[in-house]
Amino acid sequence: PNAHSYTAVLTAWSRSEDKAKGVRRAEELFDDMERRYAAGKSDFHPETSVYNALINCWAKSGDRKALYRVIQILSLMEELGLKGGDSNVQPNSRTYCAVLDTLANSRNYKAYDESLKILKRMEDFYSE
Repeated sequence: PNAHSYTAVLTAWSRSEDKAKGVRRAEELFDDMERRYAAGKSDFHPETSVYNALINCWAKSGDRKALYRVIQILSLMEELGLKGGDSNVQPNSRTYCAVLDTLANSRNYKAYDESLKILKRMEDFYSE
């Protein structure tokens, strides 16, 4: 399997009628990818497109935790890709748009402030 096949499966889970099951299965698949790579059982390490697909699963889930989980995923991508130098995990415009979309649809009172923080982070990382 490669990034394209994993992304396709995650995208399919995001379109599941049972959104809670879809996001749970997406997280399980993502965790399995990470475990297999860490254990040396796979040469494949999730890259930006796979992280984006996971963010989209959360964005479409309607789950109250989506706001926090997508920010957590974005932070990991920024840590690995932008600060750590792993260009395969670097967040891109799709990443930030998916995160902002999740925030906009969250109906959480913190979403406005979080959106401004995300925009600032994006400006800081890409102005360097």
